[in-house]
Amino acid sequence: MRPTFPPFDVKNPQAIREQLQKLLPESHFFVYEEVTKVGQEMGIPALLVGGIVRDLLLGRQNLDLDFVTLSFSHPLAEQLLIYFEEQPGITEIKLLKHDAFGTARLDVAFLDGTKLHIDLATARHELYSHPGALPTVDIDPPATLEEDLKRRDFTINALALSPTDGLVDPYGGLEDLRDGWLRVLHPKSFADDPTRMVRGCRFAARFGYKFDPETAKLLREAVTGLGKLTAERRRNELTLILAEDAPDRGMQILNKYDLLSQIHPLLKWDSEVEKDFWWIRDWMAADIGPVRKLLFPKMIAFLATLCAYMLPAQAEKVVLELRYSHEAARIPPQLSRLKHEVLPALTEALPNSQLYALLHVYDLEALEIAAVLAPAKAPLLRHFLDKIATIKPQLGGDYLKELGLKPGKQFKFILDQLRDAVLDGKLVSREAEAEFLQKLVKDTLD
Repeated sequence: MRPTFPPFDVKNPQAIREQLQKLLPESHFFVYEEVTKVGQEMGIPALLVGGIVRDLLLGRQNLDLDFVTLSFSHPLAEQLLIYFEEQPGITEIKLLKHDAFGTARLDVAFLDGTKLHIDLATARHELYSHPGALPTVDIDPPATLEEDLKRRDFTINALALSPTDGLVDPYGGLEDLRDGWLRVLHPKSFADDPTRMVRGCRFAARFGYKFDPETAKLLREAVTGLGKLTAERRRNELTLILAEDAPDRGMQILNKYDLLSQIHPLLKWDSEVEKDFWWIRDWMAADIGPVRKLLFPKMIAFLATLCAYMLPAQAEKVVLELRYSHEAARIPPQLSRLKHEVLPALTEALPNSQLYALLHVYDLEALEIAAVLAPAKAPLLRHFLDKIATIKPQLGGDYLKELGLKPGKQFKFILDQLRDAVLDGKLVSREAEAEFLQKLVKDTLD
């Protein structure tokens, strides 16, 4: 006999409340209770909607407090602002409203340091002027709940929780959750919004689900629509896949449906890249290295790994054309250059100064990833990262000025010579450095 799914009565508001209380932090549950209570008092029903409902049914924690309101959301948001300002446990509350979309966002900070966001969206219709276009939102009048849910991506996300009626599931999302299917809500879904194809691959990887046969057919027919989207939209979807706990699964599914090449034609997936993803995934899980300190540590490490097999110019092209910036734009080409140009030249016979010359121009993060992906070269890379990169001469430019040398080309040349001598162990004291510099400056001034 198939086990009951989920193991509570989805039509019983009290059972759902208990499940929310079990899965949500105290601050989030408090906010949920107050939003629904104030909404009921004002006659503006507010229902939890989307991913948090899906994950509640799966027994997974989700902290996205997304509500849909069945009339214009702003009066409720304004009343909640007043209400939360009076709560002693809340230290700060901010409200941001968007009139055209009928949305509001409340940012709440608690005395214990917890911060959370409350998103309120008026039930809406969305109209697509052409395939792949961003939707035009219509909230005048507000849509019905069923109409609002139908505009979403998959049945498992077209779910809402009513504080009085329990689960609202007009499109069979609960059954698809139980059976492991990803099913679109209408035949034009992927044509309207091609990013849903990538999102589906992300959900398939995360939950171990599959596209139902009709959805898989619609996906294969719509696949080229992804390549017609702006670079920013394609980049954002790739970023979300790479930020998953196990991005290799999502990449495998993207590749299966020929979506990876639609994100960028130079991107590829094969057994070698997959194996490197496993190495990086294990390394990231071990919490080793400064990559952990980056804004999107997983995404950048995996993006760089995805680009490592390309030539440096190709890696530059990918990050440039997908509009990546900062570390995400720098590190992938650096890793490619390290793999193709620098690592082959690294040998144990090289003195420290030559290792420094080869490696010091690269971000530490790129070198950390290279050490994971090239275990044969890892000892040399670790020697640079752990020792050479930390060695500094005791004397510097100020001492050269004391000796009468003015800043200029010779200034830098002498300091580089000093650094190399220190790195190679030729100068081991401040006195030895002073004597070394005195001789160089004397020869320069003479």
